[in-house]
Amino acid sequence: MNFFTFKCKNCGNEIKKIKNLKDIFLIKSGRIIECKNCGTKYKVPTPYSKFFSLYNYLLIGGLLPIVLITLTVFLDKLLGHKVANELGIWVWLVAILLYLFTELTLAILLPLQEIKQEEESKNGTK
Repeated sequence: MNFFTFKCKNCGNEIKKIKNLKDIFLIKSGRIIECKNCGTKYKVPTPYSKFFSLYNYLLIGGLLPIVLITLTVFLDKLLGHKVANELGIWVWLVAILLYLFTELTLAILLPLQEIKQEEESKNGTK
């Protein structure tokens, strides 16, 4: 079984969850994935997408940059300027890699559900 694909419930066709880099970041916020064979549409259930939009807003948009900037400033005072500069770059690099790994893991593990026709018309998409 491939981590990046799942089987369509209607036709059994393999569907790629992640087709390009931006899908890693958008799948948790409700990006619609369509089966090319039968046209069935899938997306992450609404409670998950609402939770992860809050996650993006609070953690990525506010808390994480503040923590990293504070950590970088404290490293400068505790360890000295030269050591803090070298270590500060590594802290940022590890934080970025950890963020990308978390996003990829979420994109792979989040369940997808079939979108019903009523839901599509209510959301204004066809």
